[in-house]
Amino acid sequence: MHSESRIKFEEGDIEYFDTAMDLPDDLWDDNFDDDQVLMKKASLLALEKGSQFTFIPSYFLFRKGELIIPFYFQQYPLSKSTIGEILNLNGWANAFTSLLLQLGNGISGKNYNLLVCGNILASGSPGFPVKFLSQKVNLDKAFIDSFIPYLKQHNPLLGDPFVVLYKDLDATKNHFFDRTTLNKNVKLPLEPFMSMEIDKNWNTFDDYLNSLSSKYRVGAKSTIKKFDQITSVEFEVEDITACSSHIDELYSKVEERAKIRLSKVNPSYFSEMKKVWGDQFVFRVFLLKDKPLAFTSALYLNDQGDAHLIGFDDQNNQKFSLYHNLLFTFIDDGIKNKVKRLNFGRTAPEIKSSVGATTEATDCFVVFSEQNFGSLANRAVSRMSEGQYNIRHPFRKNS
Repeated sequence: MHSESRIKFEEGDIEYFDTAMDLPDDLWDDNFDDDQVLMKKASLLALEKGSQFTFIPSYFLFRKGELIIPFYFQQYPLSKSTIGEILNLNGWANAFTSLLLQLGNGISGKNYNLLVCGNILASGSPGFPVKFLSQKVNLDKAFIDSFIPYLKQHNPLLGDPFVVLYKDLDATKNHFFDRTTLNKNVKLPLEPFMSMEIDKNWNTFDDYLNSLSSKYRVGAKSTIKKFDQITSVEFEVEDITACSSHIDELYSKVEERAKIRLSKVNPSYFSEMKKVWGDQFVFRVFLLKDKPLAFTSALYLNDQGDAHLIGFDDQNNQKFSLYHNLLFTFIDDGIKNKVKRLNFGRTAPEIKSSVGATTEATDCFVVFSEQNFGSLANRAVSRMSEGQYNIRHPFRKNS
């Protein structure tokens, strides 16, 4: 079934698609930057096939003359019951828990939705092309003030957009929210986005270790020694399928601890990603006497590496320093694949900085469709802490 429909918009025309399968490759992939791999058609289609959570993918092509802008939303229905599934209340400050309870009362009986701009699995890449956000095309006010209400009117599937999440916008170039009102636009105090530059002189992992200061090099070797009994195996599609129950179990143990739970996937997601990206998608499983203890997934292409989803047995984490060693694995694979930059996402900034990752200035915003919710959220967010962590500096000063 062809899903395309055309919507007339005061700023131009919008083509709407409900599946990535129908997207025109030349107008979608070619408009996203090379490093926005998880916004490419193949990755979005893999997510459609492998997501465990029910969401409605919405793909759009905005046209105005010769200007073409692809953008993507994931729509999640909101109700009191689904709020508890989406958010891990035990992991949030009391102020935000209180906010959700009040919002839950406000959305009861209404067809509100959470719209996420971009692939929820993609750290550092919003649902718009980076070049659009940096060129000041002067469509920001139109998109925020007019676009969502217009789509609500012309596309019943979107229901009532309750809140739109715009994530990981480059803070140094961000003009997207300059003209929005304070009561509708809320900046979220989230952990920083972490990335790492791979030194061009690192030809092996030992070169990386030698660039660390004495303290961190000794600590790294001690951590790696705990992995002596662990075997690393790179999985192909058939291996992922055969080990799917173990992969799902390890992934669930990590995902259940997440503060926001929108992105749970089936093992078939990893199979689909391996099918479409081949050797550029590396899926590793770490075994102790043939028993899977952890896995990593990553994309290495276009001079960039993306540390993607992981899973590990938290009961054995301390004994084998599983998480720490998974970070070293990403670095080792990044060096082997000759990338210049490795993205690590947002979580665990302290331990990621201890292996060499640095913080990047990115912003996450939510925009509420009703002003009273925005006012309430601003009050609650003002009482939230951005978290306590120390950024480490592990490299020798002369390295």
